[in-house]
Amino acid sequence: MISYAQNFEDVMLNRVFRGRSSGFYVDVGAMDPTDGSVTKEFYDRGWSGMNIEPDLRFHTKLISERVRDVNLSTAVGETDEVRPIYFFESQGISTFNTRFRDYFAERGFSWTEVDCEVTTLAEVCTKHVSGPIDFLKIDAEGWEGPIVRGGDWSRFRPTVLVIEATEPYSHTPAWHEWEPFITHECGYVFVYFDGLNRFFVRQEDRDLGSLFAYPPNVLDDFQSYATVRAEQRADAATTRLEQLKSVASAQSTTPANGRKNLEVLHGVLKRQGRQLRSLVEERRRMVSQIESLHVRIDELQQKLASLGSELLEARLWVGRLSEKLASHGDHAR
Repeated sequence: MISYAQNFEDVMLNRVFRGRSSGFYVDVGAMDPTDGSVTKEFYDRGWSGMNIEPDLRFHTKLISERVRDVNLSTAVGETDEVRPIYFFESQGISTFNTRFRDYFAERGFSWTEVDCEVTTLAEVCTKHVSGPIDFLKIDAEGWEGPIVRGGDWSRFRPTVLVIEATEPYSHTPAWHEWEPFITHECGYVFVYFDGLNRFFVRQEDRDLGSLFAYPPNVLDDFQSYATVRAEQRADAATTRLEQLKSVASAQSTTPANGRKNLEVLHGVLKRQGRQLRSLVEERRRMVSQIESLHVRIDELQQKLASLGSELLEARLWVGRLSEKLASHGDHAR
C-alpha cells in the first residue's frame, strides 16, 4: 500500500480494514485530497465517504478529485452557530481556537478572520450517511472537543476513531478535555497513541485493540507517498534522458550537426544527472525520516509502558497504605 497520511494513520487503519475494496469514512478537517490524506489510500481502493473542510482552497480540490465522496465546505462543532474561524495561508493550521491562533501568529504565520457557519457532526451524518461508518478522523487544531460533543454516538458509531490529540508542533497532551466523553459517554476504548493522534475502537469491537499493539513497521508492507513520488520523478527523468540520447544519436550521423548536437546533449546530460542525484538524495532523506519516526514511536511506546508500570506500582502502594490506615483505625478503636 501507499501511505499518504502525515503520521502513517492509514497504515494503522489498514490493519483493521485490510483487503476491503469498499467502505465508508468521515474525514473532519480533510484538507488536501492527496497530500497528508488519511483517506486517499482507501478512496483509491474503491471506498467513498464524507469530507468536511471549511477552507475553500482544499474544498475545491476535494470536489475535483473526490467525485464519489460527499464534500462539504461547512464546519462542525457542538451546536449550530456562526463564529469566527482563522484561516492561515500555511496549510493545515486554520482553527477556531484563539489560543492556537495566537500561537501560530506569534511564529510569523499570517491569517484572515472569516465568519463561518457551524453545524454539528450529528446533523451532517443525518443528512449524508445512510449506512455504517468504518472510521472517523478528526483533525481540527484545538476544536476536537466541540466536534465530538456534537455527534450522535448512539446512532452513528464508527468502528475506529482517529483524533488529533496534541497541541500544535509539540507532544503536549490536548486530549484530557474530550477523551473522557469519548470513553465514558460514547462507549469507546482507547487503543493507541502515535505521538500525534489517539485511536479508539467501539467497546463492542474491543478485540480489535490487538491490531494496535505496535507501530507501523516493515511487516505492514507499505511505502510513503513521498518516496513513491521521488521514484516516479527519477523514472521520468531517466526515460527522458534515454529519449534525448536516441534523438542525439540519430542526428549526430549528419557531420554538420554532429558537434552541435553533442554539445547540446552534453548540457542536457549534465542537467539530468544533477536532477537524478537530487532525486536519489531526496529519497534517502525520506527513508531516513521514516526510520527516525519508527525509532521515535518505539521510544514513546516504551515510555508509555514504563508509565503504566509506575502507575500500577503507585496504585499498589496506595492500596497497601489504605490497608495500613484501616488497620491503624481498628487498633485505635
